[in-house]
Amino acid sequence: MALVRYNNRMAPAFRTLWDDEALAPFFGRPQANWSPRMDVLEIGGVLHLEAELPGVPKDDVTITFENGLLTVTGERKAGEAVEGTRHFARERWFGAFSRSFRLGNGYDAKQIEATFKDGVLSISIPKKAETLPVTVEIH
Repeated sequence: MALVRYNNRMAPAFRTLWDDEALAPFFGRPQANWSPRMDVLEIGGVLHLEAELPGVPKDDVTITFENGLLTVTGERKAGEAVEGTRHFARERWFGAFSRSFRLGNGYDAKQIEATFKDGVLSISIPKKAETLPVTVEIH
């Protein structure tokens, strides 16, 4: 008996509907708080994280690093409600957010640098010197 991979071309469409937070209440799932998109990469022993935070003032963002856990928290506030306004669509997320990454203790918390420009938060964390690879010379 040969196994044949099941290929349903409609599956991605249903998966997209299931994952759509706007439709979550219709599928019996609670809506989740919004979470900013982040890229995480390492270049030359330095970990770089970039978060998309359009509409979030830098004063409303907090970065903590404790026991190897990096956490970015903040809040995007909704505009003030104007009486008589009717919303035809409201797709942007507002409210508090939190993203955490377990990095371990191999990174130097005292050397963390963060910048905020054009709605993008950039965080750089170098590895501790003792965790960097060492080349051993053979005698």
